[in-house]
Order: sequence, then C-alpha cells, then structure tokens
Amino acid sequence: MNKKLPFDHSFTVWGKEMFGESVLLLRLNPCEKPLKFRAGQYLTFKIPLNGIVHERPFSIASSPGSPNSIELLVKLLPDGIASNFFRSARVGDVIFADGPSGDFYVDRLKGPSFLVSSGTGIAPFHSIVQDFSETHQSGFPVTLVPIARSSEDVLFYDRFNKYTVILNDFSIKIFQNVVSAATLFVGLDNAQIYLCGAPRFIFEVQATLKESGFPEEGIHYETFL
Repeated sequence: MNKKLPFDHSFTVWGKEMFGESVLLLRLNPCEKPLKFRAGQYLTFKIPLNGIVHERPFSIASSPGSPNSIELLVKLLPDGIASNFFRSARVGDVIFADGPSGDFYVDRLKGPSFLVSSGTGIAPFHSIVQDFSETHQSGFPVTLVPIARSSEDVLFYDRFNKYTVILNDFSIKIFQNVVSAATLFVGLDNAQIYLCGAPRFIFEVQATLKESGFPEEGIHYETFL
C-alpha cells in the first residue's frame, strides 16, 4: 500500500515579480503533473518554521486553462510567516501545498454578476475572468468592481482591460469606497455579487448591501486574513 505524502502537490518556483513595494506575483510549476482546479479555488501552502509546519491559503490567480503555470498574489506583511517565506523563496525552490479547495467558483451565472474586491482579493476574480476569456462563456454581463483609488492601484489592471476587448459582456468599474459601489446594485434583484477581501472589507460590503435591501441569497464571498 502506498503511503500518502503529507501534502497533495509540490511546486517549483520559476518566477517572482513585485507589484509596488508590498505585493508579490509568484509563478509556480507543478512538479508531478498539471494542476486540475476550478477558477476561484485556492491552495493551502505548507510553510515550515522552527520545526512547525504552518498552513496558509492563497487563491489561484491564473486560469484552469494554464495548469502547468500557477500564479499567486501575495500581500507582503512586515513580519508575516507566509510573507517571509515567499519573500525569501528563490527561483528553483520547491514548495508544497494541499488542495485545490473551496467553492468560490462560478459554474453558470444566474444573472448580471459583480466581482467586488480589495487589494489581493482580486486574485480569484482574475482566474474567473481569464477562464471566461479563454472559453468565451459567461452568459450574463460581468462587472469587475475593484475598490481602489485609481486604475494604477488595481492589480492585473492591464490584463483585465484586455479582457474587456475579448469579452463583449465584461466591464470594469472602479470605486473609491464601498458605499459608492453599492449604487451599482440598486434595483438588480437578480444580480449575483461575489466579494473577496479581508474580513473587515467583507463585513463592510455586506452591511452596505443589507442596508440597501439587497437579497442575501445573491451574495457570495471569500474571506482571507
């Protein structure tokens, strides 16, 4: 009987790129076989430190159509366990993860959909929209709604802008705060809203939507710490 390894997958680091001073784009190659996943899912990385293996989940930012090249967005904190681990990782290093996991994916849109994010919470939405662009399937209008000061603060903005050309029903609308963004959803009872960001961001958006009377069943979210 084959003994199960203490991880599901191993990856080789093949690229690192900084977005500004605090966000790392990490590129990985699966060591054994192409990674099968659904757009919007995440991997849980095994991070060894002082004899203890810590686990940290990160959404996959690339699409299922590129199973041999996985992208992650990592917010680099001053002394975070995952931040220090990925900051010091070098090209050629092998790292380990479990997964893919999570049900924050879109198989079939049920109506106009809004992808609302802050910071690196845009990662699963890039996977989802890139997947739509490759399969040419969405079915309903999809609007990316980053909460940011300007397009310069939106991660992957240039890529998303190209998707607006490929997909006739995809658009981007940037808002500086949640309250302003909520005006998009007024009167759209059949809309689906997908949220991804830090807990405080998710709470703020949910509270704003609830106050505006938006139905709870149309709200889906993924929280990261």
